[in-house]
Amino acid sequence: MSTDANGKFSIHLPAGDNYFITIKNLNDTTHYGELNIPAPGEGEFYSEPFKINIEYEPARTFTLDNVQFDFGKASLRPESYPELQELLDYMQLKEDTRIEIAGHTDNIGNDMDNLKLSEQRANAIRSWLIKKGIAPGRIIAKGYGAAQPLSDNNTEEGRRLTRRTEVRIL
Repeated sequence: MSTDANGKFSIHLPAGDNYFITIKNLNDTTHYGELNIPAPGEGEFYSEPFKINIEYEPARTFTLDNVQFDFGKASLRPESYPELQELLDYMQLKEDTRIEIAGHTDNIGNDMDNLKLSEQRANAIRSWLIKKGIAPGRIIAKGYGAAQPLSDNNTEEGRRLTRRTEVRIL
């Protein structure tokens, strides 16, 4: 089930079985628990519904860890498509959600070139989503270049962490 705008939903489940509760968000799946609804005995029935309140605060920013581009280019590599498909599925499920796709580069090279490349990469993802049917007004693409590093740009590992694409729920 999907929640409504208030984060609630209702579902009728047959008694006499176990149900696993999983909370799915973009890039995040939380296995919350198990619900056992015992079968009533002969002549018995449930007069009141079971109510479960789960408080869950989803993250507002996600890193697309498996979205890859060719070096120095904005062309998506084929290994990116499974994670992009997950983003597409999320956008189709959450029809009112608007997102920003934020492209980031490391500090190697010219600042203006990095800014342009990060914007082109963000726009490549935006274009892919639009081609798959997501309304253009729901997606903002923005490049940040090397302005928001996640780690030290003086090491290869730090630069690898800093090169990323993020999705921000607006």
